Amino acid sequence: MKEKKNVSCPNGVSAAQRLEHALKNLNLDELAGQTGFRRRAPRKLSPLAFIQSCFLILLPDQASLRAWALVIGLVRNLTYSKQALHKRLNGAALDFVQRVLHGTLLNLSLGAQRVLPPALAPFGRVLVQDSVLLTLPPKLVRLFPGSRNHTCRRQAQLRVQAWLDLKHERFVHFRHAAFARNDVAAAGEGREILRRGDLLIRDLGYFVLGVLRQLQDRGVKFLTRLKIHVSLFDLRGRPLDLVRLLRGRNTLDREVLVGGEERLRVRLVAVRVGDQEASRRRRRVRRNHGYQPTKRYRFLLGWNIYITNVDAHTWSVREVGRVYGLRFRIETTFRAWKQHFKMEDVPAGSRAQVEVLLYARLLFITLFEVHYLAGWDYHIHKQSRPPISQLKLAALMPICLPLELLRQLQPKVEQALAKQVPYHCTYERRRKRKNFVERLQLG
Repeated sequence: MKEKKNVSCPNGVSAAQRLEHALKNLNLDELAGQTGFRRRAPRKLSPLAFIQSCFLILLPDQASLRAWALVIGLVRNLTYSKQALHKRLNGAALDFVQRVLHGTLLNLSLGAQRVLPPALAPFGRVLVQDSVLLTLPPKLVRLFPGSRNHTCRRQAQLRVQAWLDLKHERFVHFRHAAFARNDVAAAGEGREILRRGDLLIRDLGYFVLGVLRQLQDRGVKFLTRLKIHVSLFDLRGRPLDLVRLLRGRNTLDREVLVGGEERLRVRLVAVRVGDQEASRRRRRVRRNHGYQPTKRYRFLLGWNIYITNVDAHTWSVREVGRVYGLRFRIETTFRAWKQHFKMEDVPAGSRAQVEVLLYARLLFITLFEVHYLAGWDYHIHKQSRPPISQLKLAALMPICLPLELLRQLQPKVEQALAKQVPYHCTYERRRKRKNFVERLQLG
């Protein structure tokens, strides 16, 4: 019988080796000491074992402290209680995992660059920023108050801001916030990670002219949709009527000034959409918002309208629309988060427990994007095969990758499992109610 091959990228490096490589430049013991996660020599839960368990927590069907404690026990070949883990999952643990994630993002090698259109060649990085709203178990509504559902009951929700580099299929930054902190409030975040020569793509939710001015001053290129109520002026400062500019055309490309008193010079690009798409948009406005759009709004729904500070020598009108279309990659990524990486499946515990598990999964996702998705896609492209589906690969990884990691991190997995069963799987002692075996013994 042939030996089972390790789950690995095309270059033959195993999952455990990639995990070790990603963490080798990080002094986990020092980070644990700085954050207060480790105050003395660990007897059972070392910083490394804790991070390893973060990658394996996708194994159980349902997230719980018991399941996480069992995973730690399997890795260390010992027994570890859920009560002990409960004590360790505090603010210090959250700070520790966040620093490990931050260090991992900084130290990750870029890996194989994706095959991208020439329009993206002038930019060092092509960053897409967007947020995902995670709906948590109802018991957490007091800690994470969110919106109200159709029954007017408030939901437990948490918002995660993410910055994805499309050139290398890797995340470069994460930040979580309350539901009430929407994208407009987050528009000014993440400036510390931006570099001169980057391209930042955002949707309408982040449209803040003051922030766009700051990006331009820092040498960052941007591409965003235009809010149709924003005032437009020609380069001499004379007001422009957007509808009049577009009427009778199929495309528009000109430099304008946007804003009120402090105006920003940008390139305005508009492309007419097909009649079928325009009708779909108008029906959606009536259905979702419950009102008949004005004549002006109905007309503008038939257009894709962008502003950018990338000049016409770099991008044609059509290329502006194609590049903006790449933004939807992060929407697919968020779908994979929810469907396959269990981002919304968290134990109904404390705030720190929920947030630690959130960042633990972001650690897993970070390495998945770089070492597996981008690596396999680049390898397949060189073999002239159909490209890798992100959702299909994401469905496969949480099943086989943690199992392979566990086998490599703990060669004596059967022996380790033998310790977990009597420790975690016995009946709890109850005074009033008898369990099945006790009832059998009573005859």
